[in-house]
Amino acid sequence: MNKKRILRIAFIFAATVAAYAVALCLAITPLINSEKVKAHLTRGLQDKTGIEVRFNQLGFILTPLPALSITGISAQIDPRNQLTIDKALVELNPAQLLKFKTAVRRITLHSPELMLKKAVAENNKSIMPPDFAAAVQNGFDRLLDLPFADTDHLDIIVTNARSNYFNTMDCWVRMTGRTRAVNIKAQISGIGLEIHDIPKLDSALKDRITGLDISHLSVDCRHDENTFLAGNLKITSLQVNLDAPKDHCIDAREFDLKFDLSKDRATAHLSPLELVYPKGRVGIDLSLFPRQEISSIEFTGEQINIGQARQVCLPLLNGLETSQILFDILRAGTAQKITVGFKSNDINHLFDAENLFIKGCAESTTVKIPDVPVIVENASGCAEMKNGVLSIHPEGGHVGKTVITGGDLDINLIHEHTVPFSGKFPLKVDLEDLPAILISLLPDTELALEMSKISNLTGRTDAILELNNTQSPKDMDVKVTATNIQASGNYQRMSLPIHIDGGSFLLDKRKVVLKNMSGAIGNSRVSNLNAGIDTRDSVPLHIKNMAANIILEQAAFLVDLFPGARERLGPVKNFSGIMVIKDLRLEGPMFSPNLWQVHMTGQVNKGAVVFQNKTKGISNLLCTFNATPSSINLSEIACTIKQTAWLEKNISPKYTQSIVLPLTLTRGEFVKQTDTCLFQGQVLTISGTKVSFMADGPAMDKMIPSKVQIVDGERTHADVTFYKKPDMPKINFSGKLDKATLENMLYPDSYLYRKLREVTGEKALTVSTDKKTNDITITADAINLDPLLSPQKTSAPTRPLLKQKQIFLNINTLGYAQHVYQKVQAQITVDHPVTDINITHALFCNLDFSGRITLNHDKKKPGVLTHILFNTDQAKEVSLSIGCLTGSQSVIEGRYTLGGELSGAAQTLSQVTSKQNGLLNFKAQSGRIFKATLLSRLLSVLNILGETDLQQQGFGFKTFTANAEVKESVVHIKKSFIDADNMAIIAEGWADPLNDALDITFLVAPFKTIDTIIKYIPVVNTILKGRLVSFPARAYGKLSDPTVIPLHPSAVGKGLLNLLGDLVTTPGRLIEGMKENEK
Repeated sequence: MNKKRILRIAFIFAATVAAYAVALCLAITPLINSEKVKAHLTRGLQDKTGIEVRFNQLGFILTPLPALSITGISAQIDPRNQLTIDKALVELNPAQLLKFKTAVRRITLHSPELMLKKAVAENNKSIMPPDFAAAVQNGFDRLLDLPFADTDHLDIIVTNARSNYFNTMDCWVRMTGRTRAVNIKAQISGIGLEIHDIPKLDSALKDRITGLDISHLSVDCRHDENTFLAGNLKITSLQVNLDAPKDHCIDAREFDLKFDLSKDRATAHLSPLELVYPKGRVGIDLSLFPRQEISSIEFTGEQINIGQARQVCLPLLNGLETSQILFDILRAGTAQKITVGFKSNDINHLFDAENLFIKGCAESTTVKIPDVPVIVENASGCAEMKNGVLSIHPEGGHVGKTVITGGDLDINLIHEHTVPFSGKFPLKVDLEDLPAILISLLPDTELALEMSKISNLTGRTDAILELNNTQSPKDMDVKVTATNIQASGNYQRMSLPIHIDGGSFLLDKRKVVLKNMSGAIGNSRVSNLNAGIDTRDSVPLHIKNMAANIILEQAAFLVDLFPGARERLGPVKNFSGIMVIKDLRLEGPMFSPNLWQVHMTGQVNKGAVVFQNKTKGISNLLCTFNATPSSINLSEIACTIKQTAWLEKNISPKYTQSIVLPLTLTRGEFVKQTDTCLFQGQVLTISGTKVSFMADGPAMDKMIPSKVQIVDGERTHADVTFYKKPDMPKINFSGKLDKATLENMLYPDSYLYRKLREVTGEKALTVSTDKKTNDITITADAINLDPLLSPQKTSAPTRPLLKQKQIFLNINTLGYAQHVYQKVQAQITVDHPVTDINITHALFCNLDFSGRITLNHDKKKPGVLTHILFNTDQAKEVSLSIGCLTGSQSVIEGRYTLGGELSGAAQTLSQVTSKQNGLLNFKAQSGRIFKATLLSRLLSVLNILGETDLQQQGFGFKTFTANAEVKESVVHIKKSFIDADNMAIIAEGWADPLNDALDITFLVAPFKTIDTIIKYIPVVNTILKGRLVSFPARAYGKLSDPTVIPLHPSAVGKGLLNLLGDLVTTPGRLIEGMKENEK
């Protein structure tokens, strides 16, 4: 067979086959489009795929490959999704057809449309399988198990697809049944997903993400036996719509994700993409291993806007405590470069806080320190996190006006209930914010309370803030170290502005330590202050040392710190001058100054004390002081005393106002110890007198003088020592004291000046001691004791007044008990408990007297003994003495003599006057008696002489004699008679001058009767035997107002008659009678 024939036969065969094929196609098309065949094919597809598929027309195509053409396809993929396809071309494998097998090689779907039935979706949100990965794997298995698929490969091509979820999609899928591999490539545009339409996503992202918008997506991925899904996903623009914040969405550009998912692992890499919101660049690396291998997820970012990321992530990551804590700390700023991720050996605990790691840097950030209201603005620095501890290393920032220059902050994010942290920050502190910061760090503490009293604080300091919180905000440990302090402000407890210009401040666990602080309170300077304050409990204060120059005018507020101090200062209203504190140490509760233990040394210069009338009562004050908890020592005190009103609380104004001012105090010293006080110094008066003094006692208000020295040139040099011991005398005097010295120290007409004049008069007085014997001699022209003394009682303290045993008195005029004694010379001897007063000589009402007074101060046997002798050494005018003794005008004239002796014994000096016993002898001659109540009433009762005659002419007498005995100060008249010119008066009885009483019987005999008897009976013996003519009477009652009555002659005692007889028979009287008769 030639070649042409062979070609002809082949051509004819091919044409025949083609003709038969065309004929077959034309014959099959009507057959396969019958309802019976369609129904059979529909059931077959539903049985194999589980999807109900319907179509309009089937066609058979031979070229380029054998294929089935299907139009008008609709399929209900699931109750929610319905698929419609305009045309599908199912290409068959020719080789398999020759073997009479059906094998699909390619399926091309033209313009498919996937539609979501929203009503069904809303009612069937739970029909999606719970395991999304299992559902995807099941989908791949169903594709690979299609009975008509070519074992080599099956291509599914989708063109111009549309859906509720996207605008257009072109897709190519190749399935290789032999290797059970699927390759997918797709290009999708205009994707818009509503999360609530996708149940699985809705349950996972509810209240977080509401939808996704993707402008264009391309995916190239594969699936095989070893790989669940792997490939590359690219998105040109991605927007994630959020439930909150509703006004923003996540907006990303150029999304490029490479992923590889398998049973053993899942890895993914997202190339850094551009985020429009939150602004920045973000990349992701994911490695997940279900078995015990290290799994991790790592986010890398650049130029991340932290504020925007926080706004987005907080609602997205709601429920993840770690993110809540992180974004509570980081609130704003830009993360220049950051890596954030989780790494764990156990994938189930991958997102636990201890598996979080962070490393990166940020700038212009806002950082809030946990559990405290402290927010750092405009911060820059780096951070890292591992083992659950976030470490932040700021390089800059500020809290208010305070600048942070560095530091470290470690935050434990895995502690239950609280967020323990510790941090250390070097600061450039603007002190305006400091009180508010410390109050917020230490709320409800004593330190916070005191900080609230600070106002108008300005200044700066270098500081280091350390925070440590291990349990709760109440247990916050705060440590602040401040140096180079420059501050000014006001503190409510002080009325003056405060300035600090050096030193350091440390607050550590509510303890405050001040080192080398210096500054000013008003104009007062403080330096080298080292102190510690515990802000807990009673707020103990410990000042280790401090120096200061205090302007006292501005330090009045310090007095008010001490309760009751203002009241104790009394009239003191203010101070002035400079107090130089060389060293101050102090311990005690800060707000209880009365409990402070103070050690202080220094001095006061140019000091002054201002009293109630705003005048400087004390000026030019200078002193050195040393104070301890148990003592106060003021030495080298010098000042000028210009006012004494401040003493008037303890000393009567009439005394203080008597002293001539000013006084100059020098060489002063004041010492106060626990149980004793001492004050000594020297006062210089204007007159030049120097008064050195020393006073002491158990307390300030119980101090009494112990030594006084008065020096006034050659006039006075006196020393007085005061003794306190009960077995010692009260004082010891030595030297010489002249009254003129005292007068020069007092204002004329002042109270003390008048008192001194009342006591001493205008003339001289000197008190001196003998240099050998130390006996005291008081020499005075006049002394009046009445203004000074009251009746003494021996029951008073028995201590002797003076140490000296002997006191000599030489006083021209001495006033006592309203009587005047002249030319007094006496010696006082003190021999405790007995005091003897030996009166050598004295004149009292022209009476010379002497005697002894003994005072016994023994408490068991107190007593007073007196023995007084008096007489007139020559006849004196009776009128002077009687007037002096009676205190009234004398009613008697004549010359008299008086002698007597009185002794007395009693318990007190006031009682001894009523206990006098002794004798009195009185005799007056050639005198007259004028007005006398007793005598006038006596003569009137007897009708012998009229009162007028007595007042005008008087009652003349030749002699007036009285002898009396004194018993218990009652004068018992033993013999008393008046030999008058014309009568004789005889008296007998008693008189009680102290009690103004008397009872005296009188016998009056007129001399006319006597003369007659003498005339007619010249023989004296005969007269004596006869009876005399006389008139008896009695005076009784008050001595000052006596009652006089006549008596019956029988009432007259024989004694009176004998006295009368003695009187009339005296030679003088008889001779006178005879002469009268001769006439």
